[in-house]
Amino acid sequence: MISGLVSRVVQAAVVAILVAAVAFFVLQAAPGDPLSALVENPSVSPALVAAERARLGYDRPAAVQFLSYVSAAAGGDLGYSASLGMPVSRVIGAALPHTLLLMGTAILVSFAVGIALGVAQAARAGTVFDRAASAVSLFLHSLPEFWLALVLLIVLSGRLHLFPGGGLETLAVAHSSGWHWFLDRLHHLALPALTLVLLTTAGVARFQRAALLEVLPRDFVRTAVAKGLSRRRVVLRHAWRNALLPIVTLLGLALPALVGGAVFVEQVFSWPGMGRLVVTSIERRDYALLTGCLLVGGVLVAAGSLLADALALAVDPRQRRANRD
Repeated sequence: MISGLVSRVVQAAVVAILVAAVAFFVLQAAPGDPLSALVENPSVSPALVAAERARLGYDRPAAVQFLSYVSAAAGGDLGYSASLGMPVSRVIGAALPHTLLLMGTAILVSFAVGIALGVAQAARAGTVFDRAASAVSLFLHSLPEFWLALVLLIVLSGRLHLFPGGGLETLAVAHSSGWHWFLDRLHHLALPALTLVLLTTAGVARFQRAALLEVLPRDFVRTAVAKGLSRRRVVLRHAWRNALLPIVTLLGLALPALVGGAVFVEQVFSWPGMGRLVVTSIERRDYALLTGCLLVGGVLVAAGSLLADALALAVDPRQRRANRD
């Protein structure tokens, strides 16, 4: 089991580096760099721009820049953001907790609600409730992230004024503490988290329903029913535990989708997380910041996949026995 996890860690590191490399060279292929705007400024001399470009290493070949970046990143230095005027590690360190809060909330709520809904549908398969829930889940699962985010923003914030239109907190309570600060933060988190929860819950529910319907006809379930156990006990205590492994696998697949969806959702709701940093780095052609964001994003996805693998080993004893053998 340990050797398998080590192998997955190595694979995850390689994938993260490849993602960063692709983003770096694609951005390098476009004309200009983070200092291009200064060239058009008449108050800035071309010599000063050239000196700054040489100091930041933008005058070197792209391959040399990337190798230099990778060697520095291995030591914890993610470079310097020319557009924001500070180290990339400091910029990401300020934004990453906000993205983890948003993604963590979305994962916990969507999987809890999605599993419960999928189990309820499977237990009532073929009923009006099951058909209605399946139709709603399919509809939500088909919606683009940015469209759903805009609809929730317009309706719940613009029309009904139930939630703030964006941001992390209200300025009046930004430096306060206690319940007032906590509730204000939850109030601002509600809409971006709701967007991701609606999209992810639909997929989890459909996946859980299909997995449970595959388990319910098996012999051990019919034996439990024949022994006189209640339908609820059979579903929750016997069938559901055997249908849990596909959901654990889905957790690893949901993280990349959430990371990608967070880019649009954070931009729509002005949530100061990694998604907004990616958009900012692309707009300002900030090589170091974009590469750092994608590198951290790749690490998050890889860590999520490792967590899903570890949970799968914990849930399924057959995999533990196979790894021991």
